[in-house]
Amino acid sequence: MMNLLTTSQPRVTILMIARERHALTEAAIECVVANTSMPYRFIYTDGQTPEWLWQRLEQRSAEWGLELVRHDEPLWPHQLRNHVLGSITTDYLVCIDNDVMVSPGWLEPLVSCADETNAGIVGPLYMWGDGNKLSVIHMAAGYIKKVTTPEGIIELQEHLFENVNLDIVRHKLTRSECDFMEFHCMLIRTEVLKKIGGFDERLLNAHKHIDISLAIKQQGYKVYLEPTSRVDFLHYAPYRLEDLAVYRWRYSVAAVETSIQAYCEKWQVLDHPKAFDLLRKHLKKLAAEIDPILATFLGSTACHTPMQKSELKQTRSDLLDQAAEAGYTTQELKQLSDAYRLAQALTDGGYRPCGRPFINHLIGVSSVLMHYGFKIETLLAGMLHTFYSHGIRHPNGVQAAVTATEHMLGGVGSPVESRVRAYTKLRAKGLDAPLDFPYTHLNILDAEVILIALATEIEVRLSGEIAYSGKNNVLPATFENLVMDICKNLGVSGLAQTLIESKKLPSVTQELLTNIPASYRLQADKLRATPMSNNLLIST
Repeated sequence: MMNLLTTSQPRVTILMIARERHALTEAAIECVVANTSMPYRFIYTDGQTPEWLWQRLEQRSAEWGLELVRHDEPLWPHQLRNHVLGSITTDYLVCIDNDVMVSPGWLEPLVSCADETNAGIVGPLYMWGDGNKLSVIHMAAGYIKKVTTPEGIIELQEHLFENVNLDIVRHKLTRSECDFMEFHCMLIRTEVLKKIGGFDERLLNAHKHIDISLAIKQQGYKVYLEPTSRVDFLHYAPYRLEDLAVYRWRYSVAAVETSIQAYCEKWQVLDHPKAFDLLRKHLKKLAAEIDPILATFLGSTACHTPMQKSELKQTRSDLLDQAAEAGYTTQELKQLSDAYRLAQALTDGGYRPCGRPFINHLIGVSSVLMHYGFKIETLLAGMLHTFYSHGIRHPNGVQAAVTATEHMLGGVGSPVESRVRAYTKLRAKGLDAPLDFPYTHLNILDAEVILIALATEIEVRLSGEIAYSGKNNVLPATFENLVMDICKNLGVSGLAQTLIESKKLPSVTQELLTNIPASYRLQADKLRATPMSNNLLIST
Protein backbone atom coordinates (compact mmCIF):
# COMPACT_ATOMS: atom_id res chain seq x y z
CA MET A 1 0.00 0.00 0.00
CA MET A 2 1.30 3.45 -0.91
CA ASN A 3 2.13 5.72 2.03
CA LEU A 4 -0.28 8.59 1.48
CA LEU A 5 1.71 10.95 3.69
CA THR A 6 5.05 10.61 1.86
CA THR A 7 4.08 10.58 -1.81
CA SER A 8 4.46 13.98 -3.46
CA GLN A 9 2.03 13.27 -6.29
CA PRO A 10 -1.58 13.95 -5.40
CA ARG A 11 -3.80 10.91 -5.24
CA VAL A 12 -6.89 13.03 -4.65
CA THR A 13 -8.66 15.74 -6.59
CA ILE A 14 -10.98 17.91 -4.50
CA LEU A 15 -13.86 19.26 -6.58
CA MET A 16 -15.91 21.99 -4.93
CA ILE A 17 -19.15 23.30 -6.45
CA ALA A 18 -21.73 25.85 -5.34
CA ARG A 19 -24.59 24.02 -3.69
CA GLU A 20 -27.25 26.72 -3.26
CA ARG A 21 -25.45 29.89 -2.18
CA HIS A 22 -22.25 31.88 -2.72
CA ALA A 23 -21.45 33.76 0.50
CA LEU A 24 -19.70 30.83 2.20
CA THR A 25 -17.46 29.90 -0.73
CA GLU A 26 -14.32 31.76 0.26
CA ALA A 27 -14.46 30.51 3.85
CA ALA A 28 -15.04 26.92 2.67
CA ILE A 29 -12.02 27.08 0.35
CA GLU A 30 -9.82 28.59 3.05
CA CYS A 31 -10.93 25.86 5.44
CA VAL A 32 -9.92 23.11 3.00
CA VAL A 33 -6.53 24.72 2.38
CA ALA A 34 -5.85 25.25 6.10
CA ASN A 35 -6.90 21.75 7.19
CA THR A 36 -5.50 19.54 4.43
CA SER A 37 -1.90 18.39 4.73
CA MET A 38 -1.60 15.56 2.17
CA PRO A 39 -1.04 16.46 -1.52
CA TYR A 40 -4.19 17.21 -3.51
CA ARG A 41 -5.45 18.88 -6.67
CA PHE A 42 -8.16 21.50 -6.00
CA ILE A 43 -10.84 22.63 -8.49
CA TYR A 44 -13.74 25.05 -8.01
CA THR A 45 -16.48 25.16 -10.63
CA ASP A 46 -19.83 26.90 -10.82
CA GLY A 47 -22.35 28.36 -13.24
CA GLN A 48 -23.15 32.08 -13.18
CA THR A 49 -20.88 32.89 -10.27
CA PRO A 50 -21.48 36.48 -9.06
CA GLU A 51 -18.83 38.82 -10.36
CA TRP A 52 -17.70 39.91 -6.89
CA LEU A 53 -17.01 36.30 -5.93
CA TRP A 54 -15.28 35.37 -9.16
CA GLN A 55 -12.93 38.33 -8.79
CA ARG A 56 -12.06 37.21 -5.26
CA LEU A 57 -11.43 33.65 -6.44
CA GLU A 58 -9.21 34.84 -9.28
CA GLN A 59 -7.26 37.11 -6.91
CA ARG A 60 -6.56 34.27 -4.47
CA SER A 61 -6.47 31.19 -6.71
CA ALA A 62 -2.65 31.12 -6.85
CA GLU A 63 -2.43 31.45 -3.06
CA TRP A 64 -4.83 28.54 -2.65
CA GLY A 65 -3.48 26.41 -5.50
CA LEU A 66 -7.00 26.49 -6.90
CA GLU A 67 -8.07 25.76 -10.47
CA LEU A 68 -11.14 27.70 -11.60
CA VAL A 69 -13.71 26.53 -14.14
CA ARG A 70 -16.43 29.05 -14.84
CA HIS A 71 -19.65 28.64 -16.81
CA ASP A 72 -21.79 31.57 -17.94
CA GLU A 73 -24.97 29.50 -17.91
CA PRO A 74 -26.66 27.91 -14.87
CA LEU A 75 -25.73 24.22 -14.59
CA TRP A 76 -27.03 21.49 -12.32
CA PRO A 77 -24.53 19.93 -9.87
CA HIS A 78 -23.97 16.75 -11.89
CA GLN A 79 -23.42 18.78 -15.06
CA LEU A 80 -20.72 20.75 -13.28
CA ARG A 81 -19.08 17.57 -12.00
CA ASN A 82 -19.17 15.77 -15.34
CA HIS A 83 -17.68 18.78 -17.11
CA VAL A 84 -14.37 18.35 -15.25
CA LEU A 85 -14.44 14.57 -14.79
CA GLY A 86 -12.46 13.93 -17.98
CA SER A 87 -9.51 15.87 -16.56
CA ILE A 88 -9.35 13.90 -13.31
CA THR A 89 -6.39 11.52 -13.25
CA THR A 90 -5.99 10.98 -9.51
CA ASP A 91 -7.02 7.78 -7.74
CA TYR A 92 -9.83 9.50 -5.95
CA LEU A 93 -12.23 12.36 -6.50
CA VAL A 94 -13.65 14.17 -3.47
CA CYS A 95 -16.89 16.00 -4.21
CA ILE A 96 -17.50 18.75 -1.66
CA ASP A 97 -19.99 21.61 -1.47
CA ASN A 98 -19.11 25.25 -0.89
CA ASP A 99 -21.11 25.46 2.35
CA VAL A 100 -19.05 22.83 4.18
CA MET A 101 -16.25 23.37 6.71
CA VAL A 102 -13.76 20.51 7.09
CA SER A 103 -11.97 19.53 10.30
CA PRO A 104 -8.16 19.29 10.59
CA GLY A 105 -6.80 16.13 8.96
CA TRP A 106 -10.18 15.32 7.40
CA LEU A 107 -8.87 13.92 4.10
CA GLU A 108 -6.33 11.30 5.23
CA PRO A 109 -8.90 9.06 7.00
CA LEU A 110 -11.11 9.01 3.89
CA VAL A 111 -8.21 7.93 1.68
CA SER A 112 -6.98 5.39 4.23
CA CYS A 113 -10.43 3.86 4.45
CA ALA A 114 -10.71 3.58 0.67
CA ASP A 115 -7.21 2.07 0.43
CA GLU A 116 -7.75 -0.45 3.21
CA THR A 117 -11.29 -1.56 2.27
CA ASN A 118 -11.16 -1.07 -1.52
CA ALA A 119 -14.33 1.02 -1.08
CA GLY A 120 -15.87 2.76 -4.03
CA ILE A 121 -17.26 5.59 -1.88
CA VAL A 122 -16.22 6.86 1.55
CA GLY A 123 -17.96 9.61 3.47
CA PRO A 124 -17.17 11.43 6.73
CA LEU A 125 -19.37 12.11 9.70
CA TYR A 126 -21.71 14.92 8.63
CA MET A 127 -22.56 17.57 11.21
CA TRP A 128 -24.79 20.58 10.60
CA GLY A 129 -25.29 23.97 12.19
CA ASP A 130 -24.88 27.68 11.50
CA GLY A 131 -21.13 28.00 12.11
CA ASN A 132 -21.61 29.61 15.52
CA LYS A 133 -23.70 27.44 17.81
CA LEU A 134 -22.84 23.82 18.55
CA SER A 135 -23.47 21.55 15.58
CA VAL A 136 -25.40 18.28 15.81
CA ILE A 137 -25.16 15.21 13.62
CA HIS A 138 -26.74 15.57 10.19
CA MET A 139 -26.00 11.98 9.19
CA ALA A 140 -23.55 9.35 10.36
CA ALA A 141 -24.42 6.94 7.53
CA GLY A 142 -27.29 6.21 5.19
CA TYR A 143 -29.22 2.97 4.98
CA ILE A 144 -31.83 1.66 2.55
CA LYS A 145 -34.66 -0.73 3.28
CA LYS A 146 -36.66 -2.21 0.41
CA VAL A 147 -40.26 -3.30 0.95
CA THR A 148 -41.87 -5.50 -1.71
CA THR A 149 -45.58 -4.93 -2.33
CA PRO A 150 -47.97 -6.21 -5.01
CA GLU A 151 -47.57 -2.86 -6.79
CA GLY A 152 -43.77 -2.95 -6.71
CA ILE A 153 -40.78 -2.06 -4.50
CA ILE A 154 -40.92 0.76 -1.96
CA GLU A 155 -37.48 2.09 -1.04
CA LEU A 156 -37.07 3.65 2.39
CA GLN A 157 -34.02 5.61 3.56
CA GLU A 158 -32.64 6.23 7.03
CA HIS A 159 -30.13 8.86 8.20
CA LEU A 160 -28.29 7.36 11.16
CA PHE A 161 -28.26 9.55 14.30
CA GLU A 162 -29.80 12.57 12.56
CA ASN A 163 -30.01 15.61 14.90
CA VAL A 164 -28.33 13.73 17.76
CA ASN A 165 -25.63 15.41 19.86
CA LEU A 166 -22.26 13.90 18.94
CA ASP A 167 -21.20 13.36 22.56
CA ILE A 168 -24.15 11.04 23.13
CA VAL A 169 -23.23 8.58 20.37
CA ARG A 170 -19.51 9.17 19.83
CA HIS A 171 -18.65 5.74 21.29
CA LYS A 172 -20.95 4.06 18.76
CA LEU A 173 -19.30 5.58 15.69
CA THR A 174 -16.82 3.30 13.92
CA ARG A 175 -15.74 2.73 10.35
CA SER A 176 -18.63 0.75 8.87
CA GLU A 177 -20.22 -0.28 5.61
CA CYS A 178 -23.46 1.49 4.71
CA ASP A 179 -25.72 2.06 1.72
CA PHE A 180 -25.08 5.70 0.85
CA MET A 181 -23.22 8.88 1.79
CA GLU A 182 -23.90 12.45 0.71
CA PHE A 183 -22.44 15.04 -1.65
CA HIS A 184 -21.72 17.48 1.16
CA CYS A 185 -18.41 15.60 1.15
CA MET A 186 -17.91 12.27 -0.64
CA LEU A 187 -14.74 10.46 -1.77
CA ILE A 188 -15.25 8.37 -4.93
CA ARG A 189 -12.87 5.94 -6.65
CA THR A 190 -12.19 7.68 -9.97
CA GLU A 191 -11.77 4.64 -12.21
CA VAL A 192 -15.13 3.22 -11.14
CA LEU A 193 -16.83 6.58 -11.60
CA LYS A 194 -15.51 6.84 -15.14
CA LYS A 195 -16.44 3.21 -15.81
CA ILE A 196 -20.13 3.93 -15.12
CA GLY A 197 -20.04 7.02 -17.35
CA GLY A 198 -19.83 9.65 -14.64
CA PHE A 199 -22.76 11.21 -12.85
CA ASP A 200 -26.33 10.73 -14.08
CA GLU A 201 -27.46 14.19 -15.18
CA ARG A 202 -31.12 13.20 -15.14
CA LEU A 203 -30.89 13.55 -11.34
CA LEU A 204 -31.12 17.33 -10.95
CA ASN A 205 -31.52 17.91 -7.25
CA ALA A 206 -32.99 14.91 -5.42
CA HIS A 207 -31.52 11.50 -4.58
CA LYS A 208 -28.29 12.24 -6.48
CA HIS A 209 -26.23 10.86 -3.59
CA ILE A 210 -28.26 7.67 -3.34
CA ASP A 211 -28.12 7.15 -7.09
CA ILE A 212 -24.32 7.37 -7.27
CA SER A 213 -23.95 5.13 -4.20
CA LEU A 214 -26.14 2.45 -5.74
CA ALA A 215 -24.38 2.75 -9.09
CA ILE A 216 -20.96 2.28 -7.47
CA LYS A 217 -22.22 -0.67 -5.41
CA GLN A 218 -23.62 -2.21 -8.59
CA GLN A 219 -20.01 -2.43 -9.79
CA GLY A 220 -19.09 -4.57 -6.79
CA TYR A 221 -17.63 -1.81 -4.60
CA LYS A 222 -18.74 -0.90 -1.10
CA VAL A 223 -19.76 2.37 0.53
CA TYR A 224 -18.21 3.24 3.89
CA LEU A 225 -18.64 5.71 6.71
CA GLU A 226 -15.30 6.91 8.12
CA PRO A 227 -16.27 8.86 11.29
CA THR A 228 -12.71 9.89 12.17
CA SER A 229 -13.18 12.39 9.36
CA ARG A 230 -15.71 15.09 10.20
CA VAL A 231 -17.23 17.98 8.24
CA ASP A 232 -19.73 20.68 9.20
CA PHE A 233 -22.51 21.49 6.74
CA LEU A 234 -23.54 25.12 7.44
CA HIS A 235 -27.17 24.54 6.59
CA TYR A 236 -28.44 27.03 9.17
CA ALA A 237 -26.14 29.93 8.30
CA PRO A 238 -28.14 32.98 7.13
CA TYR A 239 -28.90 33.21 3.42
CA ARG A 240 -28.19 36.32 1.41
CA LEU A 241 -30.59 38.05 -0.92
CA GLU A 242 -28.46 37.06 -3.90
CA ASP A 243 -28.83 33.38 -2.96
CA LEU A 244 -32.60 33.40 -3.37
CA ALA A 245 -32.74 33.09 -7.16
CA VAL A 246 -30.28 30.17 -7.05
CA TYR A 247 -32.25 28.50 -4.28
CA ARG A 248 -35.58 28.88 -6.06
CA TRP A 249 -34.12 27.35 -9.20
CA ARG A 250 -32.25 24.50 -7.55
CA TYR A 251 -35.24 23.38 -5.49
CA SER A 252 -38.12 24.12 -7.81
CA VAL A 253 -41.01 21.67 -7.64
CA ALA A 254 -40.51 20.79 -11.31
CA ALA A 255 -36.85 19.87 -10.75
CA VAL A 256 -37.68 17.79 -7.70
CA GLU A 257 -40.38 15.85 -9.55
CA THR A 258 -38.13 15.32 -12.57
CA SER A 259 -35.41 13.89 -10.33
CA ILE A 260 -37.79 11.60 -8.45
CA GLN A 261 -39.26 10.26 -11.69
CA ALA A 262 -35.80 9.60 -13.16
CA TYR A 263 -34.66 7.85 -9.98
CA CYS A 264 -37.74 5.63 -9.80
CA GLU A 265 -37.45 4.62 -13.45
CA LYS A 266 -33.73 3.89 -13.16
CA TRP A 267 -33.91 1.78 -10.00
CA GLN A 268 -37.35 0.30 -10.58
CA VAL A 269 -38.91 1.54 -7.34
CA LEU A 270 -42.30 3.09 -6.67
CA ASP A 271 -42.95 6.80 -6.28
CA HIS A 272 -44.73 5.96 -3.05
CA PRO A 273 -45.70 8.39 -0.26
CA LYS A 274 -43.67 6.38 2.26
CA ALA A 275 -40.58 6.77 0.09
CA PHE A 276 -40.79 10.34 -1.16
CA ASP A 277 -43.36 12.37 0.79
CA LEU A 278 -40.83 13.11 3.51
CA LEU A 279 -38.39 14.43 0.89
CA ARG A 280 -41.07 16.61 -0.71
CA LYS A 281 -42.16 17.97 2.67
CA HIS A 282 -38.54 18.59 3.68
CA LEU A 283 -37.79 20.64 0.57
CA LYS A 284 -41.06 22.54 0.92
CA LYS A 285 -40.20 23.30 4.55
CA LEU A 286 -36.74 24.52 3.58
CA ALA A 287 -38.22 26.82 0.94
CA ALA A 288 -40.68 28.19 3.49
CA GLU A 289 -37.86 28.90 5.96
CA ILE A 290 -35.67 30.69 3.45
CA ASP A 291 -37.98 32.32 0.91
CA PRO A 292 -39.97 35.33 2.21
CA ILE A 293 -42.58 34.90 -0.55
CA LEU A 294 -45.00 31.99 -0.75
CA ALA A 295 -44.41 29.75 -3.75
CA THR A 296 -48.06 30.16 -4.81
CA PHE A 297 -47.50 33.90 -5.32
CA LEU A 298 -44.20 33.78 -7.21
CA GLY A 299 -44.54 34.92 -10.79
CA SER A 300 -48.17 36.01 -10.37
CA THR A 301 -49.45 39.22 -11.94
CA ALA A 302 -50.27 40.56 -8.48
CA CYS A 303 -46.58 40.50 -7.52
CA HIS A 304 -45.79 43.03 -10.24
CA THR A 305 -48.87 45.26 -9.91
CA PRO A 306 -49.30 48.22 -7.55
CA MET A 307 -51.73 47.71 -4.68
CA GLN A 308 -54.81 49.91 -4.84
CA LYS A 309 -56.18 51.98 -1.96
CA SER A 310 -59.41 49.96 -2.10
CA GLU A 311 -57.46 46.72 -1.52
CA LEU A 312 -56.09 47.78 1.87
CA LYS A 313 -57.78 46.02 4.82
CA GLN A 314 -58.09 47.63 8.24
CA THR A 315 -60.41 45.37 10.20
CA ARG A 316 -59.91 41.91 11.65
CA SER A 317 -62.67 40.34 9.55
CA ASP A 318 -61.44 41.88 6.30
CA LEU A 319 -57.86 40.78 6.97
CA LEU A 320 -58.90 37.20 7.70
CA ASP A 321 -61.06 37.16 4.57
CA GLN A 322 -58.07 38.44 2.58
CA ALA A 323 -55.88 35.68 4.03
CA ALA A 324 -58.42 32.95 3.25
CA GLU A 325 -58.84 34.16 -0.34
CA ALA A 326 -55.05 34.32 -0.77
CA GLY A 327 -54.68 30.68 0.24
CA TYR A 328 -53.13 30.95 3.70
CA THR A 329 -53.80 27.85 5.79
CA THR A 330 -56.35 27.48 8.57
CA GLN A 331 -53.50 27.38 11.07
CA GLU A 332 -52.06 30.60 9.65
CA LEU A 333 -55.45 32.31 9.92
CA LYS A 334 -55.52 31.26 13.57
CA GLN A 335 -52.05 32.78 14.06
CA LEU A 336 -53.26 36.05 12.53
CA SER A 337 -56.29 36.02 14.82
CA ASP A 338 -54.09 35.45 17.88
CA ALA A 339 -51.75 38.26 16.79
CA TYR A 340 -54.74 40.56 16.40
CA ARG A 341 -55.84 39.92 19.99
CA LEU A 342 -52.33 40.61 21.20
CA ALA A 343 -52.10 43.82 19.18
CA GLN A 344 -55.54 44.91 20.33
CA ALA A 345 -54.56 44.52 23.98
CA LEU A 346 -51.34 46.50 23.44
CA THR A 347 -52.96 49.35 21.53
CA ASP A 348 -56.25 49.56 23.43
CA GLY A 349 -57.37 53.19 23.55
CA GLY A 350 -54.64 54.23 21.14
CA TYR A 351 -55.11 56.40 18.07
CA ARG A 352 -53.03 57.19 15.03
CA PRO A 353 -52.25 60.84 14.11
CA CYS A 354 -55.14 60.87 11.64
CA GLY A 355 -57.61 59.91 14.40
CA ARG A 356 -58.26 56.27 13.49
CA PRO A 357 -57.75 53.45 16.03
CA PHE A 358 -54.11 52.37 16.22
CA ILE A 359 -55.04 48.73 15.60
CA ASN A 360 -56.21 49.66 12.08
CA HIS A 361 -52.66 50.60 11.15
CA LEU A 362 -51.27 47.29 12.38
CA ILE A 363 -53.85 45.34 10.41
CA GLY A 364 -53.09 47.50 7.38
CA VAL A 365 -49.35 46.77 7.46
CA SER A 366 -50.09 43.04 7.58
CA SER A 367 -52.57 43.51 4.71
CA VAL A 368 -49.95 45.17 2.50
CA LEU A 369 -47.48 42.34 3.09
CA MET A 370 -50.19 39.72 2.58
CA HIS A 371 -51.15 41.29 -0.75
CA TYR A 372 -47.71 40.33 -2.05
CA GLY A 373 -47.64 36.85 -0.56
CA PHE A 374 -45.18 37.24 2.29
CA LYS A 375 -45.00 34.24 4.60
CA ILE A 376 -46.86 34.14 7.89
CA GLU A 377 -43.90 35.10 10.12
CA THR A 378 -43.56 38.36 8.18
CA LEU A 379 -47.30 39.07 8.35
CA LEU A 380 -47.27 38.54 12.12
CA ALA A 381 -44.23 40.81 12.50
CA GLY A 382 -46.09 43.42 10.44
CA MET A 383 -49.06 43.15 12.79
CA LEU A 384 -46.86 43.42 15.88
CA HIS A 385 -44.11 45.71 14.60
CA THR A 386 -44.76 48.43 17.22
CA PHE A 387 -44.42 46.20 20.28
CA TYR A 388 -40.99 47.57 21.19
CA SER A 389 -41.51 51.14 20.00
CA HIS A 390 -45.00 51.60 21.51
CA GLY A 391 -44.72 48.84 24.08
CA ILE A 392 -46.24 48.17 27.44
CA ARG A 393 -45.14 50.01 30.57
CA HIS A 394 -44.25 47.76 33.47
CA PRO A 395 -44.38 48.63 37.18
CA ASN A 396 -40.93 47.05 37.62
CA GLY A 397 -39.28 49.25 35.02
CA VAL A 398 -38.11 49.21 31.43
CA GLN A 399 -36.17 45.95 31.52
CA ALA A 400 -39.16 44.12 32.95
CA ALA A 401 -41.26 45.58 30.14
CA VAL A 402 -38.74 44.38 27.55
CA THR A 403 -38.73 40.89 29.06
CA ALA A 404 -42.53 40.75 29.06
CA THR A 405 -42.62 41.95 25.43
CA GLU A 406 -40.07 39.35 24.39
CA HIS A 407 -42.25 36.67 25.93
CA MET A 408 -45.39 37.92 24.17
CA LEU A 409 -43.58 37.83 20.82
CA GLY A 410 -42.52 34.21 21.24
CA GLY A 411 -39.21 34.57 23.05
CA VAL A 412 -35.88 36.10 22.08
CA GLY A 413 -34.74 34.90 18.66
CA SER A 414 -38.11 33.42 17.67
CA PRO A 415 -39.22 34.17 14.09
CA VAL A 416 -41.59 36.99 15.03
CA GLU A 417 -39.55 38.47 17.87
CA SER A 418 -36.36 38.60 15.81
CA ARG A 419 -38.16 40.48 13.03
CA VAL A 420 -39.87 42.96 15.36
CA ARG A 421 -36.58 43.57 17.21
CA ALA A 422 -34.70 44.12 13.94
CA TYR A 423 -37.44 46.44 12.66
CA THR A 424 -37.29 48.53 15.85
CA LYS A 425 -33.54 48.88 15.59
CA LEU A 426 -33.79 49.78 11.90
CA ARG A 427 -36.22 52.62 12.62
CA ALA A 428 -34.06 53.84 15.50
CA LYS A 429 -30.99 53.79 13.27
CA GLY A 430 -32.86 55.71 10.57
CA LEU A 431 -33.94 54.78 7.08
CA ASP A 432 -31.31 57.08 5.59
CA ALA A 433 -28.38 54.99 6.88
CA PRO A 434 -26.55 53.81 3.75
CA LEU A 435 -25.31 50.24 3.31
CA ASP A 436 -21.55 49.78 3.20
CA PHE A 437 -21.91 46.71 0.95
CA PRO A 438 -23.96 45.76 -2.14
CA TYR A 439 -27.66 45.33 -1.35
CA THR A 440 -27.51 41.75 -2.67
CA HIS A 441 -25.27 40.91 0.30
CA LEU A 442 -28.11 41.64 2.70
CA ASN A 443 -29.28 38.65 4.68
CA ILE A 444 -32.77 37.68 3.57
CA LEU A 445 -34.10 38.41 7.06
CA ASP A 446 -32.63 41.94 6.96
CA ALA A 447 -34.21 42.50 3.55
CA GLU A 448 -37.56 41.32 4.94
CA VAL A 449 -37.32 43.80 7.80
CA ILE A 450 -36.60 46.65 5.40
CA LEU A 451 -39.74 45.71 3.47
CA ILE A 452 -41.79 45.73 6.68
CA ALA A 453 -40.65 49.35 7.00
CA LEU A 454 -41.73 49.90 3.39
CA ALA A 455 -45.14 48.35 4.13
CA THR A 456 -45.65 50.72 7.08
CA GLU A 457 -44.93 53.68 4.82
CA ILE A 458 -47.29 52.43 2.14
CA GLU A 459 -50.01 51.78 4.74
CA VAL A 460 -49.97 55.31 6.17
CA ARG A 461 -50.32 56.64 2.64
CA LEU A 462 -53.02 54.29 1.32
CA SER A 463 -55.04 54.63 4.54
CA GLY A 464 -55.11 58.42 4.27
CA GLU A 465 -53.12 58.92 7.46
CA ILE A 466 -50.55 61.14 5.78
CA ALA A 467 -53.20 63.12 3.92
CA TYR A 468 -55.43 63.77 6.95
CA SER A 469 -52.86 64.24 9.71
CA GLY A 470 -50.70 66.76 7.91
CA LYS A 471 -47.56 64.71 8.51
CA ASN A 472 -44.91 65.26 5.86
CA ASN A 473 -43.30 61.85 5.42
CA VAL A 474 -40.33 62.28 3.10
CA LEU A 475 -38.42 59.05 2.65
CA PRO A 476 -34.67 59.33 1.98
CA ALA A 477 -33.69 58.63 -1.62
CA THR A 478 -31.23 55.99 -0.40
CA PHE A 479 -34.08 54.05 1.23
CA GLU A 480 -36.34 54.31 -1.80
CA ASN A 481 -33.60 53.10 -4.12
CA LEU A 482 -32.82 50.23 -1.75
CA VAL A 483 -36.41 48.98 -1.54
CA MET A 484 -36.77 49.19 -5.31
CA ASP A 485 -33.77 46.88 -5.69
CA ILE A 486 -34.88 44.49 -2.95
CA CYS A 487 -38.42 44.19 -4.32
CA LYS A 488 -37.12 43.51 -7.81
CA ASN A 489 -34.76 40.84 -6.46
CA LEU A 490 -37.56 39.14 -4.49
CA GLY A 491 -39.93 39.20 -7.46
CA VAL A 492 -42.44 41.64 -5.87
CA SER A 493 -41.75 44.76 -7.89
CA GLY A 494 -45.40 45.76 -7.41
CA LEU A 495 -44.71 46.48 -3.74
CA ALA A 496 -42.13 49.14 -4.62
CA GLN A 497 -44.40 50.52 -7.36
CA THR A 498 -47.15 50.90 -4.75
CA LEU A 499 -44.96 53.37 -2.85
CA ILE A 500 -44.55 55.46 -5.99
CA GLU A 501 -48.26 55.42 -6.77
CA SER A 502 -49.28 56.11 -3.16
CA LYS A 503 -47.40 59.40 -3.25
CA LYS A 504 -49.76 60.58 -5.97
CA LEU A 505 -52.86 60.32 -3.77
CA PRO A 506 -54.59 63.72 -3.38
CA SER A 507 -54.15 65.89 -0.30
CA VAL A 508 -57.05 67.40 1.65
CA THR A 509 -57.94 70.93 2.64
CA GLN A 510 -56.24 72.52 5.63
CA GLU A 511 -59.35 72.58 7.81
CA LEU A 512 -59.66 68.77 7.64
CA LEU A 513 -56.19 68.08 9.03
CA THR A 514 -55.76 66.81 12.58
CA ASN A 515 -52.30 68.38 12.78
CA ILE A 516 -51.33 65.73 15.32
CA PRO A 517 -47.72 64.56 14.78
CA ALA A 518 -47.73 61.24 16.61
CA SER A 519 -49.89 58.39 17.89
CA TYR A 520 -51.63 59.10 21.18
CA ARG A 521 -53.99 57.98 23.94
CA LEU A 522 -56.60 60.20 25.51
CA GLN A 523 -56.16 60.80 29.22
CA ALA A 524 -58.92 60.15 31.74
CA ASP A 525 -60.37 63.63 31.30
CA LYS A 526 -60.70 62.92 27.54
CA LEU A 527 -59.33 66.41 26.90
CA ARG A 528 -55.60 65.79 26.85
CA ALA A 529 -53.51 63.32 24.84
CA THR A 530 -50.44 61.32 25.84
CA PRO A 531 -47.96 60.13 23.20
CA MET A 532 -47.91 56.33 22.80
CA SER A 533 -44.26 56.01 21.84
CA ASN A 534 -42.23 54.17 24.46
CA ASN A 535 -39.14 52.83 22.65
CA LEU A 536 -38.37 50.02 25.06
CA LEU A 537 -35.32 48.69 23.24
CA ILE A 538 -33.80 52.13 22.89
CA SER A 539 -34.35 52.80 26.60
CA THR A 540 -32.46 49.74 27.84
